[in-house]
Amino acid sequence: MGRNSTDFNNRRSEFISESDQEGEPRGSGCFVSTKKAIIFAIVAILSLVAVGATIYFYGQKADNQSNKNNTNDLETLLNETLNKQDFEDFRLSRTIYPLHYRLRIHPFLEEPNINNFTFNGEVTIVIHCSEPTNSIILHADELRIFEDQVTVTTTKDVPINAVSELSPEFFPEIISLAENDKKRNKTSKSNDSEISFETTATNTSSNDQIKNNGIFIYHAPEVIHLEIENIEEVKDMSRYIIHLVTELEAGKNYTVNLQFSGMISNNLLGLYRTKYLSPDGSTRWILNTHFQPIFARTVFPCFDEPSFKASFELSVARKTNMSSLSNMPLKESEPMLNNLGWVWDHFDISPPMAPHLVAFTIFDFEFVKPNTSQSGTVLKIWAPKHLLPDANYALHFSPNILNYLQTYFGVKFPLPKIDLVAMPELYQNAMENWGLITFRQSAILLDPSTVSWSTKNHIFKTIINKFAKQWMGNLVTMDWWSELWLSEGFATYMEDVVQNAIDPALRDLDTYSLRVIQTSLDSDKLKSVQSLRVTIKEPTQIEQLFDDDAYNKASCLLRMLNWTLTEKYFKKGIQNYLTTWKYKSSTIENFWNSFTHVNNNLITLPNEVSTKEFMDSWITQDGYPVLNVVRDYENGSAVITQRGFINSRSADNHLWYIPLTYLKEGEDAPVQTTWMKNEREITISNFTNPGSKQWAIFNVAGTGLYRVNYDTTNWNLLRDQLVTDATQISPTDRGQLLNDAFELASFGLLNYTSTFELTKYMKHKEHNYVPWTALFNSLKQLNYMFRTTQHHGIFQEYVLNLITPTYQRLGRVAKVNESLNDNLLRKLILSKACVYNYEPCLEWSRVMYKEWMSSKNPDKNIPIPFGFRETILCSAIKMGGRKEWLFLWQRTLYPSIAIANVKIFYSGLGCTREPWLIHNYLENTVNGTIALQNSIYAWRSLANSVGLNFGFIFLRTNWGKIHENYEHIFINLNTIFEEFLSKLSTKVDMEDLTTFYKNNEKSLSSVSSLMLNIVDKIKWRVAWRESYMDAVIKWIVDNSD
Repeated sequence: MGRNSTDFNNRRSEFISESDQEGEPRGSGCFVSTKKAIIFAIVAILSLVAVGATIYFYGQKADNQSNKNNTNDLETLLNETLNKQDFEDFRLSRTIYPLHYRLRIHPFLEEPNINNFTFNGEVTIVIHCSEPTNSIILHADELRIFEDQVTVTTTKDVPINAVSELSPEFFPEIISLAENDKKRNKTSKSNDSEISFETTATNTSSNDQIKNNGIFIYHAPEVIHLEIENIEEVKDMSRYIIHLVTELEAGKNYTVNLQFSGMISNNLLGLYRTKYLSPDGSTRWILNTHFQPIFARTVFPCFDEPSFKASFELSVARKTNMSSLSNMPLKESEPMLNNLGWVWDHFDISPPMAPHLVAFTIFDFEFVKPNTSQSGTVLKIWAPKHLLPDANYALHFSPNILNYLQTYFGVKFPLPKIDLVAMPELYQNAMENWGLITFRQSAILLDPSTVSWSTKNHIFKTIINKFAKQWMGNLVTMDWWSELWLSEGFATYMEDVVQNAIDPALRDLDTYSLRVIQTSLDSDKLKSVQSLRVTIKEPTQIEQLFDDDAYNKASCLLRMLNWTLTEKYFKKGIQNYLTTWKYKSSTIENFWNSFTHVNNNLITLPNEVSTKEFMDSWITQDGYPVLNVVRDYENGSAVITQRGFINSRSADNHLWYIPLTYLKEGEDAPVQTTWMKNEREITISNFTNPGSKQWAIFNVAGTGLYRVNYDTTNWNLLRDQLVTDATQISPTDRGQLLNDAFELASFGLLNYTSTFELTKYMKHKEHNYVPWTALFNSLKQLNYMFRTTQHHGIFQEYVLNLITPTYQRLGRVAKVNESLNDNLLRKLILSKACVYNYEPCLEWSRVMYKEWMSSKNPDKNIPIPFGFRETILCSAIKMGGRKEWLFLWQRTLYPSIAIANVKIFYSGLGCTREPWLIHNYLENTVNGTIALQNSIYAWRSLANSVGLNFGFIFLRTNWGKIHENYEHIFINLNTIFEEFLSKLSTKVDMEDLTTFYKNNEKSLSSVSSLMLNIVDKIKWRVAWRESYMDAVIKWIVDNSD
């Protein structure tokens, strides 16, 4: 941030009215009296003495502390890092909150001078003071704020009207400052009495400290300038503090005006630039924003926390050959008076929203829109002109999604329009800015040459997810980031709800259990995991909350709540919540309370147990429960006990409210239910008739987030049923049985004999995609265990023996009118056959890849079927060498590469076994040859035995440069640690990881929690090999054909 206004480039006059230029500005800096100067000098001397004494006293202590940390136990080191200091509260005071922002941004994107890739700005913030204070604290980061132009004003307010509701509905009664801008351009009057504005003092937060006032409309006959004593910058906390000579008065509104400039970044955060190549080969620049979670402060001074919701009035400068979009519709375009070829785009005032949801973009895109709109909302999809035809798939169903959600939520879409923009580069898959959703091109555009169920499904679910957040997250916003999981988890939950409603054909294929439930259970099993509700100690933790594992767990819990309350009353609770808290921020307590009155007349919850009490047992504790069902077959009873799955071999004090569901063999009655009410054990006396040997299954269809273990007899009854007629158990339950059995066995809660016995039927009798996918998810974990041992070949033979009949039955060519199940199963089996080195699959891959290499135009003509492309490319690269690798590398450089091929090509390159190619590949992620958003595919693809070994060496050797590139790009760091390093599994790996950490402790401190998770996994894998590997190999050898 700067203090010298002369550094502001010559475009700054665009932000200063003529009246402001004629007036006498307050000088930069501050006046200090002689008396104050003497006092400051004395304080400075005393401070130096104190510092010296501190160094002397604590120096030896620090050295001793350093010696104490010379332990080689990485888990201890990481826990010390995470717990070694109490962080200062970095949240802003609640005594001041914003009501309205008037923001003007002038970016320079293609300038042939030093202004290029910079921006100028001015923000006028109407604030309300709830308690007396003489400081105004804002967020600002990497901005040059011109101190001599900072002003704080108020008025002699005469209230002439007051209302208790926002009118109309959400708009603060503020005369458009854009209108005032135009008036200032047309007149030279400087009389303050000409200035008038209307403000609101409505509290949009759930925070009790922010008083809830009605809207007061004021006439301002006189503007009063408050004297600024000094300005303070606290850079490590991104704070800009304006200290005033006199206190702000409680209950009054004030106006803060700041002018600033900054840099347009190239790291996909804040206000950033990106580009694409048009069909004629020319480079086209794009300006875009990504403010979530704490990057609005890098573009304009603001109250950059989600609870500080305010209305925004935005103006963006652009050249006339470009277009701009923002959250709200364009109100008008105004030519700049002194800049030919430039215009100001003025956008309508927004409803109250959090700063991280503000968005704007400047580009030369064009749009398509549906012919009709049942919702009344204007919907457009924007993309480069040559890619617009690829938007037709999304255009077809997007209006249906919007209509469905409006009905489901009982609240009309809050904004007049919604724009969907296909960006060539984006920090994440998509960003749900209110009314202006940005997508990676692969998440919204469908190239006809890459059509498959998976690509269509990805687009479908992504749009549902981002649409759902327009209500749950934007209309109602979490009060603080610690409750991010609610909106994210709800959007994940709604993906399947909406898709199944709009496309009923998908109802028969339960991928939710695979994609969400089993993934959540697998990620939440080790002791390093945290509960959903966490305390945020420093800003760097905020980005780590954007975690798919947390989203999946939250989604499962909401699904469990839906099942418990029933769909009708769950939906009523959601509607109550959105209606009550719209345009405000809210807490999780408010969310649970929204279900309270709809449940009053129900008996779905135990007596005297509230929705909050039920759900708190799941969100405030880490992990999840495992139930142990032991039946007495002679008297027909069943005893069910619960314990935490984390460290499940030792007792713990975790207890949950668990809604139990179960069904029994041969009974036509619906699924039966009962409750475990925060108790260790219950008994169901009349579970079956005395002497009955019916099998039983608990947690039917995965409605609860827990695993189930049974007595040996019940496991054997289930195994026999699978062998006799597996269809008597649903595909979802068959998949969950397999997944539960393997996970229980991996922690010693079930023997591997019972586990592998469940898989025998699959060789010839399992034809459903869901159980096969569940099995492969479990076998993948075992593959990690075996791949560095002499037993890997034996394990591979077991897998190939199991899948060969299905491979041969389905073949490689799709049948006419075959089911989606068979189509997906073929793709799955072929993929695993190649992964486990089935020679017919490898040979087929070689032939297909060679045919592609022989093509006259390999960039445009790819003979490999898209559905098998990823499998064939990986296999060919794995079995090939330099020639094959370089051929695929060249394809990634083709400017017009099909969007869906990008991920597939980069993933294939990581399958090489050549160390020098791995080094070359990763070097291209560091030097910028591979785009930031695509580098994650490289690291992810190398999580195989060869790639992991040499990739880890590269990471340790080049960590300085990698950290420099990704320090602020947490999604990339998360990929390296969670999806690459998390596959480490040996004692040698642990030693190398420990050395790596001790050599780079400072730069690795921000990912300490991720590293702790890796340590947990390595220790578990080492312990597993020592305890269970021999038993698994023995069963495989004893049962080989």
